Amino acid sequence: MISFENRIARQKRLQNRWLAGHRRLSRWRIGVFLGTVALAYGLWSYGYVAAGGSAGLSGAMVFGVLARRHKKVEAAIRRSRTHIALLEDRLARVRLDWKNIPITNPLPVAADHPFAHDLNLIGPRSLLTLLNTTTTPKSIEWLQNHLLTEVPVLEQTQRNQRWIKDLAIRSRFCERLRLVGTLALHSQTEPLPASEKILQPATDLPKLWQGLLPMLGLAALNLVLFVFFPAFWVGGIFIYWFIYILHFQKLKNTFDAALDVERYVHRISDPFLFLETVRIPTQAPLLEILDIFRSTESRPSSHLKTLRHIATAISYTRNEFLFVLLNTLVPWQYICTWLLEREKVKLGTMLHRWIEAHAQVEGLAALANFAQDHLEVVFPKIHPEKPVLDAQELGHPLIPLQNRITNSFTHAHPQEIGLITGSNMSGKSTFLRTVGINLVLAYAGTAVNARQMHIGGFRLFTCLNVSDSVNDGISYFYAEVKRLKLLLDAAKQAEKKPLFYL
Repeated sequence: MISFENRIARQKRLQNRWLAGHRRLSRWRIGVFLGTVALAYGLWSYGYVAAGGSAGLSGAMVFGVLARRHKKVEAAIRRSRTHIALLEDRLARVRLDWKNIPITNPLPVAADHPFAHDLNLIGPRSLLTLLNTTTTPKSIEWLQNHLLTEVPVLEQTQRNQRWIKDLAIRSRFCERLRLVGTLALHSQTEPLPASEKILQPATDLPKLWQGLLPMLGLAALNLVLFVFFPAFWVGGIFIYWFIYILHFQKLKNTFDAALDVERYVHRISDPFLFLETVRIPTQAPLLEILDIFRSTESRPSSHLKTLRHIATAISYTRNEFLFVLLNTLVPWQYICTWLLEREKVKLGTMLHRWIEAHAQVEGLAALANFAQDHLEVVFPKIHPEKPVLDAQELGHPLIPLQNRITNSFTHAHPQEIGLITGSNMSGKSTFLRTVGINLVLAYAGTAVNARQMHIGGFRLFTCLNVSDSVNDGISYFYAEVKRLKLLLDAAKQAEKKPLFYL
């Protein structure tokens, strides 16, 4: 925590220097503007037209240089503020300062899930909220799915653990990944569409081409009329726009989808390019995931370059004046949309793989942040060959460290029952939740709150938060019976891993 506080203080000092430079550049720009206007006007007034023009041009050039520098300083200030906010967010997560931790809205979870509703895994002040440092809905989905895996695949758990251990020693990579993603997210003023919507073709290319061809012909005819027969040009423009509007209404969804892609491309480009260009040692396990961003045939920099050019061309039509001007000269939106749909066909599979890989890296980085930021955690030893649970000084990650009580627990034999006894309010349910939530962390591949832990493969099942429902007409007894029925059904699935019931 001291390290976080020192880094926050250092970033604030850096931000203050950027702010001072910002104010200084503002004064310089005002001075250059006023000085250039005064000097140019004075020279012109005394008849020195050429000198006045030169002074005006020189002042404009200096003003442009200062404006470009000013823009870079503003970007640096924005980056610094975001970095400070992210450091403060991580400090809040270490301290379990829930009022300063954004709530993560989970995806819908089935009511009969074996353990999701009993272990504070989703919702406010939950494990998902504590862990989630991702920046995209797809990344949240990846993280939630790995926390709620009903039948753990220990080979996948071991791979995740290897990647998370690698990321845990690359704190700068994890910070930059989140910073780039957050800056890209905040650059959008509207909510982004889902990636599945983006990947779907808005229309078929032949249909779009059939609408584009006559518009290109009319645009060429209007050009000829404008040059050789100006008197007929107004009529040609009227017919052109009449047909354009008819086709525009038919293909409006295509244009809307094109604008969505334009926003989406600007949102995802920076995170993808970061994963392509960031330096990682050649032997690092993380490169197994990043290969999709770095292999010659699938580099985002080469594939997204054309897409970004098209998206930028489409963005010009957001201005009403440019919309009319460009579409009068040529069927601008038709051309851009047709090019964009053609690129989407080429990139459909590739874009999907990039999105999936980015979500995986962000989810693993979130789990690695937990392992790195908490000194009281350890990576468990995985034993695929035997169903064992041996945990020393096991603690609950959602209880503040100063209030946390640790206990040891061992389960070494199949079909063995561990009976937890104690008086009311002695912590029996908390202990059961402690065991369950650490198993969830272990199977996700990250560190657990323990001094030492050995685990085998279990299917976790809990029955801790059963309640009645007046609206559904379910009594507490009937709710218990339904839960026990689910338990019996799970226990009969002998071909799966042993059932660990809490």
